[in-house]
Amino acid sequence: MTAARRTRAQLRGRGLRAAFACAMIAGTAMGLAFPLVSIGLEFMTGSGFIVGLNAFVGAAATVICTLVTPKLFSLGPPRRIVAAAAMVAATAFAAFPLFDNVAAWFVLRLIFGVAITFLFLGSEIWINQLAPRSRRGRILGMYSALLAGGFGLGSLIFGAVHARLELGFLAGALIIAASIPI
Repeated sequence: MTAARRTRAQLRGRGLRAAFACAMIAGTAMGLAFPLVSIGLEFMTGSGFIVGLNAFVGAAATVICTLVTPKLFSLGPPRRIVAAAAMVAATAFAAFPLFDNVAAWFVLRLIFGVAITFLFLGSEIWINQLAPRSRRGRILGMYSALLAGGFGLGSLIFGAVHARLELGFLAGALIIAASIPI
């Protein structure tokens, strides 16, 4: 293997590890956010309808993002878009406990949903670009396992902090912020 090929392979490996980390962070954030926001709204309103409507807003954000993702990621370096999305998601997540207002939580859920979806989709695009055809199935399998593991880790964190919602939001914001330098 030539030095240039070895360097390309090393860069590809670093890129894949970074994309895997972003996928796991996105999974952890979503695994923590789903129950945390739902329980917070339940405490605030006592309404299952409001909780469900808020969950719909998060899902709608994901659908909206998938429609604009190709255009957005063609505008500039994907790493900058992913880093910006992580900053916005971390900020929105940290802001939830600052508001005792249902309308604010809907806006924050929309902002968080858009930003975390761009982080998630960015890592997926990144992995698909870097994975060599001969190993793409294995690499996507690892990606899926890490994303699912992130969901599980988010649920474990929720289990540890559920009685202190603000601690959960802070932990989630810090976890998301960890993806910015990646």
